[in-house]
Amino acid sequence: MASTPPGGDRAGSAVHASVTVSIELWRLVFCLAVVLYHSCYLTPTRSLTSVFQGGYIGVDFFFIVSGLLMAMNIDRYSSGALFSDTYAFVKRKTARIYPCFLFAFLISFAVRMIIGRFSAAQAAGYALRSVPELLLLRMSGIPGYWVNTPTWYISAMLISMLLLFPLLLILKDKQYPLIFMLLSALSYGWLFFTMGSLENPYRWQGMFYSGLVRAVAGISLGVFCFRVSAGIREAALSAHILSAAELFCYIAVLLHSSVTGRSHADFLLVLLLAAAVSVSFSGKASTAGFFSRYERPCLICGEFSLALYLNHRVFT
Repeated sequence: MASTPPGGDRAGSAVHASVTVSIELWRLVFCLAVVLYHSCYLTPTRSLTSVFQGGYIGVDFFFIVSGLLMAMNIDRYSSGALFSDTYAFVKRKTARIYPCFLFAFLISFAVRMIIGRFSAAQAAGYALRSVPELLLLRMSGIPGYWVNTPTWYISAMLISMLLLFPLLLILKDKQYPLIFMLLSALSYGWLFFTMGSLENPYRWQGMFYSGLVRAVAGISLGVFCFRVSAGIREAALSAHILSAAELFCYIAVLLHSSVTGRSHADFLLVLLLAAAVSVSFSGKASTAGFFSRYERPCLICGEFSLALYLNHRVFT
């Protein structure tokens, strides 16, 4: 399954499978970075002393790839009816994610009720208050009882796509890359000056959560990266140089996030991720051919990442 991480649409048939196979492996790598970031909750003080202090940057990788695949698959939705095309896209995406989402929700809810030793009446009350999360509305601003904290990403992604997908449909025959790049820059700029980092998605800003702005920023950047990847594919560039650049960007992000978190450097790391993802999807790097020889293991990694992402907080 060529992904939107974690979990989502397959890549379009216009692009050979080897282009996205490497993304499946990186999806698991950045999912593990998020898991290790949350390892701080295993310490007695529950302080930010996790192995990957900046591992939350993995979510921005997911957003960028989601935006790129949204742009890649836009031609599938060409009925001319804006509402029905948007509904079909979001429905298809939700259907791929929701079974695993629901399983993780039920496990997390049961664990919370057992550990908290709540009565049946209390559990029923919490179940009622958790309905917004079940409806994927965690990032909408509707108050509730939040059962499984990583699901903020799923909610922010889908809500953002409800806004960005129809915009892409309207602009797809125009200069949409520049518009989405501007939207991404404005969103990240707002986060830079108001938050200083990308770590906290739960800060309420009066009308929306910071995590929703982060999703808009990352998905919009991914749409722009789709055009960049097409340009790389058409350019006469050395496959080995592209591979070196791709690996440098991914490794630099992982090394930095393993030791540092909550800093303005988060926004530079996002640019490195965007560059790496653009190269990965171009299929021009020599790494594409290498990973294509291990397609099945890479695809398994991609499939496993969604289950790991949604269920890991049960253990941390």
